[in-house]
Amino acid sequence: MADDIRWQQRLHNYLKALQRLQSAVAL
Repeated sequence: MADDIRWQQRLHNYLKALQRLQSAVAL
């Protein structure tokens, strides 16, 4: 269960970084 939460956090961070990258490209 702990591993699943850790994986979700990693995925969330990845998506957040991806959004930030897309925003930088859009600008």
